[in-house]
Amino acid sequence: MDFKEILRSKPHNSHHLERYIRFIESQTNDGVNVEVHHICPKSSDMFPEFKSLTKHRWNSKILTYRQHVIAHYMLHKAYPNSLSCALAVSITANRHLRERTR
Repeated sequence: MDFKEILRSKPHNSHHLERYIRFIESQTNDGVNVEVHHICPKSSDMFPEFKSLTKHRWNSKILTYRQHVIAHYMLHKAYPNSLSCALAVSITANRHLRERTR
């Protein structure tokens, strides 16, 4: 499955979407403090049909906490009219702030 074409199928800011795609394709990690990111957002206003990572393994990327926050910020910039993308930035960033203060 070509995640790039799927992402481009929704109304988006082309400049920011291309930056997000390059970011996702370039990220590597050391395997420490990582989490799974849905490349194509799983929210109901985006791509809920690709929510299951068991069925759609291509839709996952292992990112560090920092990379994950950046990825959600970039998605928000790419899809400025998506409330769920805006909310995901806040949720992801706040979760990471809480974990850092423990």
